[in-house]
Amino acid sequence: MPIKRLIAVLLLASTLHAASLVTAYSFATTQNNITGCYGMRITTAASTTTYLQLGIYCASGNTGNHTVYVLASGSYSVVGSAVVSLTGCTPGNTYYGSTSVTLNAYSYYYIVTPVTNGGQNWYAEAPITLNATYGNSPRGAYSATACTANPVMTGDNAGQAYVGFDASTTAAPPTFTPRAGQVADVAPTKGHAAGER
Repeated sequence: MPIKRLIAVLLLASTLHAASLVTAYSFATTQNNITGCYGMRITTAASTTTYLQLGIYCASGNTGNHTVYVLASGSYSVVGSAVVSLTGCTPGNTYYGSTSVTLNAYSYYYIVTPVTNGGQNWYAEAPITLNATYGNSPRGAYSATACTANPVMTGDNAGQAYVGFDASTTAAPPTFTPRAGQVADVAPTKGHAAGER
């Protein structure tokens, strides 16, 4: 790669990295043997932040629309959501949907999505790293109750997440979410097909 193009890519990566909640995610094996509400709990940092995109990682065989929810801790009520199309998605990439959700400083929130036994694949719990500007202390979280029915979430392993998510403070979706050993990904898209995980 020509040096000028490499510098441009690295500068782009730095800019997008700064706008994203998640800075790295180690993909695990996929599964589809459980029904419930799966994702992660985060602790927000010192500033109240408004996110304009919610993202979800594409697993093999994913297609259709997938809804990402943000739940408040304690009440487990939905405070924000985004619909993300994974039709034609590339496994391992992050795809985004528009939203406007404000998370208060120094608070717990859950970022989750519905999963179905025998449905589409999703990533098993794996290590995830957050941008310290926006959050810290991620923890895998799950419930057998539907995401929209005030599910009481159970915390799992610290520093990990199910499925794989991101959130961005920019109105246009980032062109990639950085992962360990990665500089760039193909651009995610927003689409229109129907269907849940």
